Amino acid sequence: MTQTRTKDILPSLLDELPSAIIPDDVDLASIAGPFADCLTRLSASDFAEVPIWRDCFALTGTLRTFYSAWTVSEVYRNRCLARQAQSFHLQADDAHIVRIGPSCSWIDVPFSFETNASPAACCSGVLSLIPSGERGGYRIWMLQTVLDQFKGYPSVDTLDATTQSPSAGDSTTHFDCLIVGAGHSGLNVAGRLKALGVSYLVIDKNPCVGDNWRLRYDSAKLHTIRDYSHLPFERNFAHVDHEWLTKDDLADGFAAWADKYKINIWTCSELQSGTWDDSRTQWTLKVKQTIAGCEIIKTLTCKHVVLATGGACNKLQKPFYPGEDRFRGVVQHSMTYRNAWDWKGQRGVVVGTANTAHDIAEDMLDAGLSSVTMIQRSRTYVLPQEYLTKVWKQILNDHTPLETSDRTLLAGPLAVSRLITMAALNTQAEAEPERFAALERASFRTERYGDLVTLLSERFGGHYMDIGASAKIAQGLIKVKSASRLVSYTEDGLIFEDASHLPADVVVYATGFSGNLRDSVREYFGEEIYAQVEDYWGINQEGEIKGAYVPTGHPGLWYVGGGTGQVRFFARFVALQILANLIGKPLPVYSETPLAEGA
Repeated sequence: MTQTRTKDILPSLLDELPSAIIPDDVDLASIAGPFADCLTRLSASDFAEVPIWRDCFALTGTLRTFYSAWTVSEVYRNRCLARQAQSFHLQADDAHIVRIGPSCSWIDVPFSFETNASPAACCSGVLSLIPSGERGGYRIWMLQTVLDQFKGYPSVDTLDATTQSPSAGDSTTHFDCLIVGAGHSGLNVAGRLKALGVSYLVIDKNPCVGDNWRLRYDSAKLHTIRDYSHLPFERNFAHVDHEWLTKDDLADGFAAWADKYKINIWTCSELQSGTWDDSRTQWTLKVKQTIAGCEIIKTLTCKHVVLATGGACNKLQKPFYPGEDRFRGVVQHSMTYRNAWDWKGQRGVVVGTANTAHDIAEDMLDAGLSSVTMIQRSRTYVLPQEYLTKVWKQILNDHTPLETSDRTLLAGPLAVSRLITMAALNTQAEAEPERFAALERASFRTERYGDLVTLLSERFGGHYMDIGASAKIAQGLIKVKSASRLVSYTEDGLIFEDASHLPADVVVYATGFSGNLRDSVREYFGEEIYAQVEDYWGINQEGEIKGAYVPTGHPGLWYVGGGTGQVRFFARFVALQILANLIGKPLPVYSETPLAEGA
């Protein structure tokens, strides 16, 4: 049996948005009103022909997406009964029209509800309605449900900066949760756990919070807008007056946030190994601390471990080409690259064409290298930054609360987010054909109508968010070699499949990283536990990210990683799941998938 390639999964699940034109003057409240009385007992007839439902832990205890009217209605009713869903309140007065282009629109209607089965919770959702074509009626084409908080416990979304970190017994050796990594993923989880009153410890191998950015190459920056990058509870980068946060902006911002919220962190500390005691449901961990040059091994115990060390595990990926040993120049990977100032007047080559490769090529140009050439191995999606800024600024902005923005951007099904994003970005690309044609004339092979959501969900990127380098390529300031495959080195350059020779003094590989967080499980905990857990990242057959933010397959072990805004939203659910387990009321996970009527 041929397996579906992961990059084809989302298109196979949903290939188009609904075609509907909703006038501006419709009475939204009267359209939404009839759904108020049936939210607990939705049937297949309430749904459009091709509906979709994503649940974020509210009714299924995990991240699930369901398709088809029969499946959605059956599972929804089943889970409402199992979770004792009640107190539904449709906020018809807050209904609003969403427009995606001239011929696609729907009505979003928010609602709230509670679940009374243990653990009792407050939840929310959104009905997305389209005309049914029957006597002016409307049906549901998309349903979203989200776990907000547990009844009787603090909010996961608010934290007083004066709150002290909770302890569990001897707070120097036992914690409810150990978080490995103090980058944005680890800090997000720590803040959410602290808000819930869960004792935790963050450990990081670096000397200072923020060093995971501070120690990168000098020109490193985020290629996403500032408002996507805040840590929870506040807009902690609001004081920065430029849109593209530099590595130092991020490092200083992370450190200041951790200090403000008194996050419990051990720096210069590395997890060495761990064992799981099934009878006590507890980890015993060996942590190496380096203090004043002396190494100390400490033994800690905890109920939960969160791996937040980066999705690709920072294992550099560098292709091998014959003859490198006789090349007289410099060869580096972007992991060890800092800047290009020592290479002034030399001939520079960058292998790769994603974000980091463009940053380094610009560095070389600014440093005065005599020539700069990028080697392109495959077509690259080029996304002008102003395209994404235009789309995201409608959602992420100073007057919309972060929690609201995050739900709008991230709570919906990935298959829907993919189509919305493509529609918004590709329309802008269609209006500027010359921008991409100029790159093609410069030998840069572009994918102008790309699929950003799939790239991020499968590869953590692989595209270029154009913040200026594309114009330099089009002008010929940065050269591109793309017509032939690199095959070997010479003493003073590189040989390609077409026998052409590219003189070079410096070659920097911006070819990314390999592996995933599951590899860290093997390293820390051994083969037996490794065999029990799921891979991390990539899209599963339901259109969800593999392994991320959900139970991994082994008790008390979690993966957290992804983009800054993505983690800000989903870390809240990891914290809530950990709390539920600690209080002895774990979220019941619904893992069944009825596929057709009668199945």
